[in-house]
Amino acid sequence: RRERRVESEGWLNLTMIYQEWFNLSPEEIPANLPLSERIENYIRPNDRVLDIGCGDGRLYGFFASKGCFYYGIDVNRSAIEAAQRRFHKDGNTFLATTAEDTGLLSASFEILIAQGILACMDLEGRTKAVEEMRRVAKVGAILHITELNLLNDKPYYQAQRQKTKEYGTVMERPDGTTFGYTTHHFSRGELGGLLGRDWKILVEEYPLLTTRNGNQYPAQRLIVQKINC
Repeated sequence: RRERRVESEGWLNLTMIYQEWFNLSPEEIPANLPLSERIENYIRPNDRVLDIGCGDGRLYGFFASKGCFYYGIDVNRSAIEAAQRRFHKDGNTFLATTAEDTGLLSASFEILIAQGILACMDLEGRTKAVEEMRRVAKVGAILHITELNLLNDKPYYQAQRQKTKEYGTVMERPDGTTFGYTTHHFSRGELGGLLGRDWKILVEEYPLLTTRNGNQYPAQRLIVQKINC
């Protein structure tokens, strides 16, 4: 049964252009977006969890407390090294690699977490990352994924498309920073369409997420199950 919920919670940093992740210190990397409370309904002891875009391992403790075997990946090597020091773990637990080509074994995880990682990629990168998620997930695996939705502002996105060449992708430079970033805002059906027919939607939520600056953004949070090989 598909569930729906709308809420306001937390704060997030808008996602920077993917390459910027390589250059940030662990302290500068945005925290993962909040998990749905409903994810606990699908976690079982001894599940193998892959946290894609794990940063410094913020979710490690949560899944370890559930008796899971946690693995975190991130493109930022400094963040991975910080996670290894923080939790006294080696490269088998935290690995510096990309979401598009993890190098991990096929069909090896029961739980996958992907929080705001697709937004920082172009369409080709998003497509490759989703295919990689499908590859490493077992049949029956659960994917928890969150991304920002489009604002109700067509003129804004039409103007931004002149720069980014894709409707929904915008360029930003936060006040007081030396870097710029792009982020993609998804339409309501776009995220599910990107995942395709290999995944069945179990939970669908539309939270309002608040930035550091106090701006609220609509988001879409899905819990889906892999149903095809």
